[in-house]
Amino acid sequence: MEEKQVKTKSGTWGCWTLCALVFGFIVAAIIGVNSSRSGSSTKDALDGKGVFAFTACKHAVAERLKSPGSADFQSVFQVAPAYAGNGQYFIRSYVDSQNGFGAVLRTPFDCVAETKDGETFKVTALNLKGR
Repeated sequence: MEEKQVKTKSGTWGCWTLCALVFGFIVAAIIGVNSSRSGSSTKDALDGKGVFAFTACKHAVAERLKSPGSADFQSVFQVAPAYAGNGQYFIRSYVDSQNGFGAVLRTPFDCVAETKDGETFKVTALNLKGR
């Protein structure tokens, strides 16, 4: 029997490098497009104040629940607070909590939290959908 030897190409690094560069350009283009669309509201929402606004909204929602101890809110990292100007932040999120019968229900909510000093937030509007 005759055995054939198969040679592998040592030039695969060039292919992987080219693929990595193309992928890098695509990611950079996507990030650039998204950051140019979002404008100043993203900057304001990510400066930490949007997180404080979300926390104020969570407390206001929890006060209206039958079982606030069972409340499981959407992660702050999944919520995108929108800065509306004049110290107002708009939050759209949801909470999973038990109703009076013990069943867990998801309740979406819209909330507007306002700050005058950039540190303390007051909920000025709250809409629990489906209630």
